[in-house]
Amino acid sequence: MEINLKVQLMYETVIDQSDSEEWNRLCSGFTGMSIYQTGLYGELHSAGILRSCSRIAIFKESQVVAAAQLRIKLVPVLSIGVAEIDWGPLWCSSNGKMDRLGLGVLLDEIRREYCEKRKLQIRVRPRSTVSQNTDLELHELLMQHGYCKNQETRPYHTVLIDLQKSIDTIRSEFHQKWRNQLNVAERSGLEYECGNNIEYFDRFYAIYKAMWEKKKFPTGVRLPIIRELQEKLAPQEKFIVTILHNGQVDIGATVCTVLGDTMLYFLGATTPELRNDSRPGYLLQWLHIQKAKELGVRWYDLGGYDDINPDLARFKKRTNGIHVLYPGQYETGPLNFSSKFLKICEKGFRKTKYYVTSR
Repeated sequence: MEINLKVQLMYETVIDQSDSEEWNRLCSGFTGMSIYQTGLYGELHSAGILRSCSRIAIFKESQVVAAAQLRIKLVPVLSIGVAEIDWGPLWCSSNGKMDRLGLGVLLDEIRREYCEKRKLQIRVRPRSTVSQNTDLELHELLMQHGYCKNQETRPYHTVLIDLQKSIDTIRSEFHQKWRNQLNVAERSGLEYECGNNIEYFDRFYAIYKAMWEKKKFPTGVRLPIIRELQEKLAPQEKFIVTILHNGQVDIGATVCTVLGDTMLYFLGATTPELRNDSRPGYLLQWLHIQKAKELGVRWYDLGGYDDINPDLARFKKRTNGIHVLYPGQYETGPLNFSSKFLKICEKGFRKTKYYVTSR
């Protein structure tokens, strides 16, 4: 279902007219704004051959009402590729307004520009609005505008802490076993520091690297790019790095973002041989909640979990926050497009990358 011409004329479509700074300014009024939709994140993660970043925004009466940043990847030689929207589109404003018609126009314009004109498969992975009714409405809009839900993708779950509650209430609602571990961490004598300069990030980087060298786990995290982000982001957009240490020895560290109405736990690492007795993960999460409360944001997001890792899932669930299931992945593509062939190409690329880099 496409929006009729009369409705379309109420809106203006702007494509690739904003640099990263202007894009961030345009999108700052959306509650769902996240690191994945920031201009610099898109540019740095889209750098290189056959990769690019594109941005589209819908305006009504000179006000942006819906927007999305896409990361584009092309297959060498072949005239196929994919345009991905992570944690978008953006359409819920901080003043509570949701322009559903404007969102419909955006979905149609994305199909026209990237699917019909550029011959790309489109993958949309929306962020949850936290409201089940609004998420269902978003699902229905995507389906009505020609996007099909991919039933094979792994669901994304997370836990949100409602920061409208008092800090004492939040703590009292933790599962007793979680609270016991937090008490152990608080009695361990660990000290903490919090900041956003590059020196803090480099201390986190050192802990993460040591953890990875010990465990050799597969990861899509591109830390050199994240570090470059930290150097280049505007002061108000920089990651918040929290470090726990025992004397001169760093035990654990985390990286969080504060955008839209949410503080998001983005990355974390602990020193494996030093963490067991001090329970740094519990103390770090508690410090995040206190910091988010201090900053006045609406939610603290524990950063997702997967039931394939039951220990991590249990750790996050026992905060007894709000369990949120994201809408999923929606796709559309040209009529002659072979999504299966593209997935084979992507799988081959990932295997080659892991073979070469072990990551």
